[in-house]
Amino acid sequence: LLERIGAADPGTGRPFVGRATLFVSHAWKYTFTQLLDAVEAHVRAMPEPDSVYLWLDMFVVNQHANTDKPKIWWTVTFREAIRSIGATCLVLAPWSAPIPLTRAWCIWEIASVLQTKT
Repeated sequence: LLERIGAADPGTGRPFVGRATLFVSHAWKYTFTQLLDAVEAHVRAMPEPDSVYLWLDMFVVNQHANTDKPKIWWTVTFREAIRSIGATCLVLAPWSAPIPLTRAWCIWEIASVLQTKT
């Protein structure tokens, strides 16, 4: 909807919605605040933080609510989406025992990122 109506920041004219430039891989166990804090820190350290558009699965494709999708969709379509985005932010916390490394879905996302070299 925001893209269709051309919603943009009134100060900069930058659209609120754009083609994703950063795939965010994270465990759903994190609080939303923890997730946003980690992603914000990563984006601020990027060369052009104002040009970053995030791809967050919870807003794009919920793996829990899409169990009816065939395996081929996940192994081809989802993986191609990761490839087309071209960059990844992997949220790992706590540093001493990162939650995503204990989750099968997160490990699959990491494998997809490695396979697509993003």
